[in-house]
Amino acid sequence: MRAIKAEGTDGNLSIASMSDDDLIVAIHTGRQFGYEELFNRHSNAIFRYGLSLLRNVSNAEDLLQDVFTTAFAKLDQYHGPGAFKRWLFKICRNLAFNFRKRRHLDEAPIESQPEKLLDGGEPQKAWLEQLEIEESAKKMLSALNDDLQEIMILRLVEDLSYKEIAELTGLSEANLRQMISRGLNCLRKELSADGLQ
Repeated sequence: MRAIKAEGTDGNLSIASMSDDDLIVAIHTGRQFGYEELFNRHSNAIFRYGLSLLRNVSNAEDLLQDVFTTAFAKLDQYHGPGAFKRWLFKICRNLAFNFRKRRHLDEAPIESQPEKLLDGGEPQKAWLEQLEIEESAKKMLSALNDDLQEIMILRLVEDLSYKEIAELTGLSEANLRQMISRGLNCLRKELSADGLQ
């Protein structure tokens, strides 16, 4: 990792050009800007992933906060390099599964919670901008079982590698390839049924 001097344009690293690992080093040296930058970089992806796991906007918002609170509290347990986003996904997955165990989830579809979608928060705002485009994709993904849906989102939406998904889920890469192939076949059938293929 590079030594962190100061952010700015005088030859030192700017915040935007710093890697996640550089930001973590900055945090460990007392620089608070690292927290905000890490949150800004990864909050939308973690919110989308949490929403796919919990299927409730309010619960996904709570999960988002819990993920970053946990991650920042346990930064000394992060052993990169270059794996911070994957580590956040793992924390998100574990917290979501714990949440499901603790509470009976309100499984109301997202469409029936418009007031929660329109409260103006940053992750939701970015998500809403894509909502119209994603409606048909969401409809197709909802035809898949929960495990397959999670894997398809990690691969196709979040663009994680098979290796990263295997580490996150505990499944073998070969099993993941089969599941994704099966998921793509299901999605093709949905497209055909909707007359979109």
